[in-house]
Amino acid sequence: MILVERIKAWKAPLTVAVMLAVAALGLVALHGLLAEVRLKDIRHAVHLIAGWRLAAALALTAASYIALTFYDYVALRIVGRPLPWRTAALASFCSYTLSHNLGLSLLTGGSARYRIYTAAGLEGGDIARIIASAGLSFWGGVFVLAGALMLVHPAGIGIMGWTIGMPWQRLAGARSC
Repeated sequence: MILVERIKAWKAPLTVAVMLAVAALGLVALHGLLAEVRLKDIRHAVHLIAGWRLAAALALTAASYIALTFYDYVALRIVGRPLPWRTAALASFCSYTLSHNLGLSLLTGGSARYRIYTAAGLEGGDIARIIASAGLSFWGGVFVLAGALMLVHPAGIGIMGWTIGMPWQRLAGARSC
């Protein structure tokens, strides 16, 4: 009983300490990755991109993230816990931003969804079903699109020195669509 009380008393400071340690490790890793990158090189590379291409890339990125919000919006209806689109959009945007940029999608994106959806009154089981539904929808779309591209416009795909021929790609594409 005394041990449980001590753990409860130290829970908040330990949580903060762990978060700070993880953030520090992330900053050290980021510093190592950016050690050879110079701001002038980035500016030069951006100036080489045509303005319309940069604007198109930003617009398509925004459209992509808006489209991703509907995975959560539909998943909330599938589990029978509909919430306003703005809540689903916030959870989706935070989740996909973290998971696409940091990796470990269940940990990073899942924790973002968990935080937002618990604040909205959902329970862990519902959130797990939302994550599963949104994830299956996302990856289902990726596989259907990849299959459609292999069917319509096959290109040489090499795997460990072995190339998948165009007829096999078309067959795989037809089976996945």
